[in-house]
Formats: sequence, C-alpha cells, structure tokens
Amino acid sequence: MKPKTLCCMVDCSRNAVMTVESLKRFMQTLKAMGYNAVMLYTEDTYEIPEYPFFGYMRGRYSIEEMKEIDSYGRELGIEVIPYIQVLGHLEMALKWDFLPKESKDIILPDDERTYEFIDRAFATLTSCFSTRRIHIGMDEAFGLGTGELRRIKGYEPSVSIIKRHLSRIKEIGDRYGLTLLTWSDMFFYDWNGGKYWIEKKEIPKEVVDSLPRGVVPVYWDYYSLDYERYDAMLSNHKQLSADTWFAGGVWGWRGMIPYNRFTINTMTKALDACRDNGCENIIFCMWGDDGNECSRYSHLPSLYYLAKYAHGVRDTEEIKAGFEDLFGVPFDEYLLIDEPNRPGNGKFGYTDLNPSRYMLYSDCFLGFKDCFAQEDDEAEFAAIADKLHTVAERYPDYALCFESASRLCRVLSVKYALGIKTRRAYRENNLSELARLSREEYTALLTLIPEYIDAFRAQWDGENKPHGFDLQDLRLGGLLQRIASCKRRIEDYVAGRVESIPELCDEVLPRDDIFKGKWRSGAYLFTPNVFEGI
Repeated sequence: MKPKTLCCMVDCSRNAVMTVESLKRFMQTLKAMGYNAVMLYTEDTYEIPEYPFFGYMRGRYSIEEMKEIDSYGRELGIEVIPYIQVLGHLEMALKWDFLPKESKDIILPDDERTYEFIDRAFATLTSCFSTRRIHIGMDEAFGLGTGELRRIKGYEPSVSIIKRHLSRIKEIGDRYGLTLLTWSDMFFYDWNGGKYWIEKKEIPKEVVDSLPRGVVPVYWDYYSLDYERYDAMLSNHKQLSADTWFAGGVWGWRGMIPYNRFTINTMTKALDACRDNGCENIIFCMWGDDGNECSRYSHLPSLYYLAKYAHGVRDTEEIKAGFEDLFGVPFDEYLLIDEPNRPGNGKFGYTDLNPSRYMLYSDCFLGFKDCFAQEDDEAEFAAIADKLHTVAERYPDYALCFESASRLCRVLSVKYALGIKTRRAYRENNLSELARLSREEYTALLTLIPEYIDAFRAQWDGENKPHGFDLQDLRLGGLLQRIASCKRRIEDYVAGRVESIPELCDEVLPRDDIFKGKWRSGAYLFTPNVFEGI
C-alpha cells in the first residue's frame, strides 16, 4: 500500500524561517524523492494583517510570500499545507499581550477574542493557499484549565475544554471550507495517567465524543524502535477516526547534527505499522526545537530512504544506489554528516543524542557534563572533521552543511575534554600544564570558534531569513567570551595574581543515576545505540 499523502513538515517557527527561494529548492528536492506535500509549521511566523504584532520581528511569511510558495507548489505538484497553533505553543505571540491568555503559551478558550483571531488566521491562510486542509496543532497544552480559565470558571477536565474549543474552531473552519487536522495527544493524557503512548485500550466514550466529526486526528511518535507500540497506537486511533494520519520524526532537533540512522531505524517500524493498519497519510516532521540549528539538507539520506520505503522498496542497496543517482553523492558518504555525535555515544552503556552540542557549550570550569567525556574522543573529532571537509570539497552543492559540521568538530577536537584536563591540572597544582592549556588550547579556541561561527552563518544564510540568528550570535558569542574569561583567570592563577579558581575546587559529580532509571528527561536516553544499522 502506497501512501496517499507523503508529507514533509518544515519547522519555520523555531528561529529559522526558510527563505522563499531556499524553500522552493527544497520542495524541488522533496518532489524528486517522492513527496507530494509540504507542511509549513508557523506558530506565529505568518502575516495576519489585523494583528501587526503577530510574528513581529520574527521573519514571518508575508501574504505575498505565502501565495508565491503555494503557486510554486502547484507547479511542482506539491500540496502546501499550513500548520498553525490555535491553543498551545503560542508563547512568542502571547508575550505581546494583544490576545487573551490561559497561561504564558496557551491562548484562552471561551473568549470571543480568541475566536476572532482564529477567524482572521483562517481568512488569511485560505486567501494564500489553495489547499483546504490545515493543521491546527493543539498539542502539549499542558496546564490547560489550571490558569485563567480556572480562575474564571473553576475546575474542568481539559478534555471538556478541548471539546468545546475545538467545536468552535470547527464552526469557523466550516465557513472557510477547511478540513482540520489536529494532534491527538491531548485526547489521551487525562484518562490515562498522563501518558500518550499506551497498549491497545478502549478509549472512553466521552473522549471519543470530544473529537468533532470530520476533524482528523494525527498520531505523532518519533522515538520508538518497537513495531508493537506503533501498531497499538494506530489501533487505538481507529476508535477516534478511521481517517487518522501518522506523523513521524526526522531527527535533527537536538542540536546542529542530525541522526539519519536513528530516523530510519524508528520510522521504518512506524511505516510497517501504518501499512498494516491502513494508514495512508504520512507526515515526517523536521522539528527545530531550541534554535533550529540543524541544516534541512543534512536529512537527505533519511528523507530519501523513508520515501522509498513508504513506496514499497525494501532493499537497502537499491535505495542507496537510487540516492547516489539522484544526488550524485554515495549514500554512506552522505551519512558521515551524522558522525559528530558518534564520540561519546554508547561508551558508558547509554545513548545520549547530542554530545556535539552539549560539549560545545559545556563550561570548562563548571563542567557538569564532563563526566560523559573522554580525552581520547578529541582525536576522533579531529578525524571526523577531516572526513567532513573532504565531503564538502568533493560535493560543493552540499558543502555548507558539511563544512559547518567540520568546523564544529575542529572546535570539539580541542574543547571536548578541555574541562577534564583543566580541572586535573588545577587539582594537581600543575602550573606548567595549566600554562600550556591556556597558551595552546584556550588560545586555539579563540580562533576555531569564530571559524565555526562563520561556517554556521553561511549554512544559515543559505537556507533561512536572517531573523533568528541573533540567538545564535548571543549563544556562540557568549561561549567565545566565556573561553576568553577562563583563559584569563588561568593566567592570573599561574602568575599568582589570584589565590584560587573556586569552580575547579568542586568535584564533578557522576550522573549514573540518570541512566539507571532514577531520573530521565526523555525516551531517547534509553534507546539502543543510534548508530546501529543502515
């Protein structure tokens, strides 16, 4: 069974709004791979004329730009589907105080100003896009019914609030001839102990009745290597609607580097379950949480692999050969883009997903992440940097993301274990080693980090509007200043101008408890090694 809709969702809300020209190029690439739809995730990054502060200074798409994107999609045979938010995830808009708030990121249900806003959003989007499908979000509205609404009306279960709110939105959507898609997670949390992913269960009637007829639920799951979980959840969703869509994840939202292998290993299981459950509409989401640092072009191996798999191709070597024919780059060579996250992964019996990011920003004096690092990993980063630079030189069409990743590895080849070496030299009162670290390694970073910033900026400018890079400037500029500050304090200590460096007197506590189930921040900490297979 081939999918009716094979869609790629592009996150244009987390700082990085693709330029119209780069989005057109990316849509060409998606079409060539076999996708027939693109979903633009825009929390507040689209123009609504009646609300000038909506998307203010965020690089929002203008009405003219949205019409141009839609027109180009029609030429390609790509359906461009707007994806907005009408409940939660609206913090960037709500901070301006022109809309009523339930909480800092949830708009206030039952307030007529909310439905006037949604009406104006639908009016704008239907004037720009030819599709009559729209994704309205409504996911992860945690705390719904515990804020302003509770003060006004008293306690009410969130599912009751959602039923009433969604009914009002559907009335508005019906006036514009829209079919609404909505995330399904909020229909599970209340009655199942705060859990979304569950075994096959009978859904309470009041929950089923809370989804208006004709509204399409979308089951999202980005994490599991277990076919049975996808199968159970798709079975559960049939109780909500026979028209359920599935949304999987293209892993790149944990930092600058993607996880193509992990994407393929999880999503092929999901596609098998979709086939077996008759789910014919598939979305692959390229989220960009916390800054949208990862290049969209770094995902080409997994996007291509999944498109072919969804269309029935199961032979890995056939898929790899097709990738090279289309892009002119051997599949396994392109997969080197994953490598900056390999050092450190699996060495302590766990998998953490973004050592290339957390060790970039890990403080050389405070260093609570140093317990995850090993000194011999620095040489591995240097070798990876060389490989990525070679790919950048060999395939100039994709040089921006490979050179940025290479420059990141150059930084990590010096910085990854610098906190460990600094603390050890200080604790041993090895003044000559501290002087060497300051003279050689800290000094080197003051050159390597600006070189990385330049490469990262070139990657960003090749895909995105300039809005949003201010966050990267602040983060990376702060890192650069901190390195300079640590270098200066080491020099002061070695020269006897200060008596101690207090932060280096503290022990770095082990965090084994995280990986023994005593504490967890997400399922991704407990998956098998993300570099297995493919």
